[in-house]
Amino acid sequence: MDTSPIPPERREEKTKKTAKKKRSLVNWKWTATVFFLSLLISMVLAVLSSTLETMNIFVGFVILLLVIFLGVLFDFIGLAVASADAGAFHSMAAHGSPMGKKGVWLVKNAEKVSSFCNDVIGDISGILSGAIGATLSISLFAADTPWGFWGDLILSGAISAITVGGKAAFKGLALENSTKVVSFLSRILCLFDRGEKSSRKK
Repeated sequence: MDTSPIPPERREEKTKKTAKKKRSLVNWKWTATVFFLSLLISMVLAVLSSTLETMNIFVGFVILLLVIFLGVLFDFIGLAVASADAGAFHSMAAHGSPMGKKGVWLVKNAEKVSSFCNDVIGDISGILSGAIGATLSISLFAADTPWGFWGDLILSGAISAITVGGKAAFKGLALENSTKVVSFLSRILCLFDRGEKSSRKK
């Protein structure tokens, strides 16, 4: 058994590495970005949801379903990126494929992508769908009648059930097709890059 003392240089290097790991546990820059982005999106959506009071009830239900679908979709994307393996994309990137490079970037930044999809878009969609449901309930049912209580209860329960059930139904698909989802997202990001390059040339 080696009981020789650790040289001061190695001890100092080890201490620096440990301190660096501790500092990197929380990305404060990304946290601040998510905070202000969530605040901005929430404010914009709150203003939009307030206009539902003057909208047609049918239009309100369509918007409600779109918001629920958006939350389920981004939850699906966030889980797929978080569970994807970067191996296939590393080999593509090694051969100079732009899609492979985007795939590696997405998987390496899976924490940020999943945080944006699940926490920012997912949570805001949940809050917004509840606000839209309350607005529709007020438009459909009188608050001081038994129908008002039961109507609001049923509508709120249906919104929660569709949201949670939709996310649960797509979790298996996200895990099974994570590589395909990341490939699709990489292709979209490449299209955006081409659009930006062409606009710069013009």
